[in-house]
Amino acid sequence: MSLHSFSHGLPSVALIALVTLSASAADEVRPATVAEASSVLNLGSIPLMDGAKVLGPRRLAYLSYSAVGDPSRAFLWHASSLEADGWTKRPGGYQGAGSSTGVFGKAGYLVSLATNPAAGPGSSGKVDVSMRNHGNVDLGKLPVPADAKPLYKFPTTVAYLSGASAADAAESLGTLWKARGWEPYGVAGDTRFYRQNAIRLSARCAVAPAQAGKTTIQLSAELLSTEIPAPPTWISASYADATKALALDIDMTADDLARFYRKSLGLAGWTPTTDAPFKVDFREMLIFRDQSKAFLTLMTHRIDGKLRANLEHRTAEEYAEEIRLAEESDAKLKGDARERAMRDAEATAKLRIKVAIPLPAGARETERSKSDLGLRVASGKAKIGALEIRDGLVKEGWKAKDATLETLAGSIILKGKGGAIVTITYVDAGPGDAEVKVSTVGADIAPPSAR
Repeated sequence: MSLHSFSHGLPSVALIALVTLSASAADEVRPATVAEASSVLNLGSIPLMDGAKVLGPRRLAYLSYSAVGDPSRAFLWHASSLEADGWTKRPGGYQGAGSSTGVFGKAGYLVSLATNPAAGPGSSGKVDVSMRNHGNVDLGKLPVPADAKPLYKFPTTVAYLSGASAADAAESLGTLWKARGWEPYGVAGDTRFYRQNAIRLSARCAVAPAQAGKTTIQLSAELLSTEIPAPPTWISASYADATKALALDIDMTADDLARFYRKSLGLAGWTPTTDAPFKVDFREMLIFRDQSKAFLTLMTHRIDGKLRANLEHRTAEEYAEEIRLAEESDAKLKGDARERAMRDAEATAKLRIKVAIPLPAGARETERSKSDLGLRVASGKAKIGALEIRDGLVKEGWKAKDATLETLAGSIILKGKGGAIVTITYVDAGPGDAEVKVSTVGADIAPPSAR
């Protein structure tokens, strides 16, 4: 059941009576920042039911997980936790054995909670729980076109009827909101998005056949887990909180976009780690960091005559977890490779080979032994250096088997004669030098003179 399904079927007269219009900016609460919202509720760190399995990354503004239990018990479990923390359940919603929904409020913020039976193999006796923070904006106090009449109002969505066309209503709404500081933040079908601080508004303007062909204006809001500005000249813009990434197609040069973000992010306390974007494969990359050591990574490249850009946010903790998982994966791959190599080496000891490692341009050695070679390269060059080593070995007959190639960390495994293994790993967190390491199993690293 949808979070808003409890709204269906209520008499329209009663709904209309719930709505009051206000276009006074003085009545509106300033949209919350990430820091302000975090001090009220962080869905990324609240307690979960026993046996919880999180579905996707945990975020400040959204939570989805499964656990052992039923929808009714799960709803009551979270409702009790919210109420103990000062949240109050709003009227409406639905609580039943099959599924439950509800909305809770505190200090102007609204959080929706939904529990449903889990679906899929092995889901018997399990429940899916989802929670979303809708922020602190009172939708009923947002300005709307002058001829808009209230249709209905619920805690997390309101709607109006307008005699204007859908396009004209959308344009009028956009003009009103931009005058109040809301920046356009993307379009999806007949829905337009606007952002201010960490709140994103959704405005859907569409013809309603059941309302004599008038235009329905439906408004909703959600809290975002990060604050990424968008230049006003975008062709398309799309933000996803699951990845904390903003994707843009924009009519700007890469240098102009980099200057925009240096200025706009600089005002928010972000500092670029390099003086200029650097090349990573076919894209330009610029990394920003703030006092909390979080990352904002800007990647750009040109396609079909326009600039395509992606900005992705990672906290220091999220980055550390990605590195941990990469190292864990690499350790497993390396351990498996060592076991295979040892078995192969025992059977083919006389075929043990030497491998000459091609050094990337500008690389400096920090360690060298028969089985390990440590290198330092310039910030932003680690992935490129690892790929140069891989390509050089491939030319010598090595076969690339497995690879994890992220911007900030990765690993590559190659296999040679007699089961010999070469593993290349890199870490490139900036702003200092990046690290590349080469390790072998069943082969010896040749001295520099070998090349």
